[in-house]
Amino acid sequence: MRTGPKLADPPADLAVPPGCRLRPDPGTRWLADRSVLLGGSPPRLLRLTPTGAALAWHLLAGRPVRDRAEGRLARLLLDRGLAHLVTGPLPPLSVAVVVPVRDDPEGLDGLLDRLLDDTPGEHGQPGAEAVRPLVHEVLVVDDGSIDPSALRAVLQRHAPRSGAPGRLRLLRRPTPGGPGQARNLGAAASRAEVLVFVDADVALPGPPTSWLPPLLAHFADPALGALAPRVRAAPPERAPNRPLADALAAYEAIRGPLDRGGRPGPVGAGRAVPFVPSTVLLVRRAALVHVGGFAPALRVGEDVDFVWRLDRAGWRVRYDPTRSVAHRSRDRLGPWLAQRFRYGTSAAPLAERHPGALAPLALGPAQAAAALALADGAVPLALGALGVGVARVARQLPSGPGRIRLALALSAAGQRAAAAQAARTLRGPWAPLALALWALAPRARPALAAAVLLPSLADARRALATEGRPGAAARALVLGLADDLAYGAGVLLGCLRRAHLAPLRPAWAPRSGLSPRGGLGRPRAGKDSGGRAGGSRQSPTSPLQLLAAARPEDVGSGRGTGAVQ
Repeated sequence: MRTGPKLADPPADLAVPPGCRLRPDPGTRWLADRSVLLGGSPPRLLRLTPTGAALAWHLLAGRPVRDRAEGRLARLLLDRGLAHLVTGPLPPLSVAVVVPVRDDPEGLDGLLDRLLDDTPGEHGQPGAEAVRPLVHEVLVVDDGSIDPSALRAVLQRHAPRSGAPGRLRLLRRPTPGGPGQARNLGAAASRAEVLVFVDADVALPGPPTSWLPPLLAHFADPALGALAPRVRAAPPERAPNRPLADALAAYEAIRGPLDRGGRPGPVGAGRAVPFVPSTVLLVRRAALVHVGGFAPALRVGEDVDFVWRLDRAGWRVRYDPTRSVAHRSRDRLGPWLAQRFRYGTSAAPLAERHPGALAPLALGPAQAAAALALADGAVPLALGALGVGVARVARQLPSGPGRIRLALALSAAGQRAAAAQAARTLRGPWAPLALALWALAPRARPALAAAVLLPSLADARRALATEGRPGAAARALVLGLADDLAYGAGVLLGCLRRAHLAPLRPAWAPRSGLSPRGGLGRPRAGKDSGGRAGGSRQSPTSPLQLLAAARPEDVGSGRGTGAVQ
């Protein structure tokens, strides 16, 4: 796309504007007589001066930002994931919707039904009355469809509902270039301040007035470059003649590839929300122009790459699950597995563009020692190594009652996350290594069997809790294993094609038993994190990948705030 003149990076310490309010993240907690904050994304300790602690207390209690000094402290709390912005009135922004599509007239027809519905929003919803003039154009980009006439017919049917002339437009690429290039073409054809990218296979929850204003309200923060709502799997239809399609849909509801979970937060590599898909993605035009749009060379993983480039350029990216959309899953096993495989093939290209961001897992000395001891059957030695990790975390926490209990809780959470990540990795890209160990190291077989079975049992337990039928648990067990194997095969092939092995190498966290950076593995959807999208399997930093992240650290304070030690 045409990028125009290069824009300056947004300042890293850009203050939150006066009048904005914050609310604390559910995981944020005060320690040491309200002088230290624990939490965030990734979790860490934030030591505050008495003045800074008083300001932070009032900001987290909901008092509006009053001046630049408070705005800089509010920015720090937002960037660390300790707090979230409370959205207010809709800012005066022009908005365009860009829909990339290829040979999906049925999906496009249903999407336009909702996008062109100008029903007023609910009473009292911020800015609901102003949404219609903001969404002043809808740009449909045909990415080289085999039958372009079918898409043209859909637009002709909806043209009478579009209102002003030119509000609904069709752009066409003569040959397929991938969704990233289609989005770039749509963005280049618009001058709207905010671009809402929506895939054609998305089911919106209602007219734009019912879900878009609260998301647009986030753009009152001038540092915000992009924002994504939650993307849930569309519910199964329960048709008697579609048992496999319904089984796939039910599985995606518990472990969907696009669902980032129910917890909001900042987005970036190594965070609790490492990326968001472009299924529905709101992007500030200035931010998109600044980073040059989506990478044309990437056919898979272009959304992950785009979000990470925004983050690296200094723009903030946020995830807001208070609004959600539904996404249709593949309804046949072959295309479903092929999608997982394609996601995996993007790991190597992404690792080349973002060194260090796609390690399959991260281990500290205590975790590595415990894993080796368990593989050798030395359970006491493994427990001793884990105890060393607990002691390290305890030393990082401020003294006071409950310190050891908190260290145990943090360490246990971290070990569970690391074990789950390692198990998914062994079932996926490390499957050949697991088979070799099974054949050559009999003493490691119990640990390997647990690694293979425990994730499947977790999938089955969630399916049973969701559907209440033993058959659903059995299907989830099988599909979960197939999911990991297909994704892992894609990672392996992608690495071999590009001779780039970074997505297969674990990261090392030498300073502690927890790592400040996650890996490629995907946590379960439906909890506080979601699935892979666009090929990346970057894992969120868990509560005890707090290991290195939770160490006491001094952070630079804002000029004149005296807030942070």
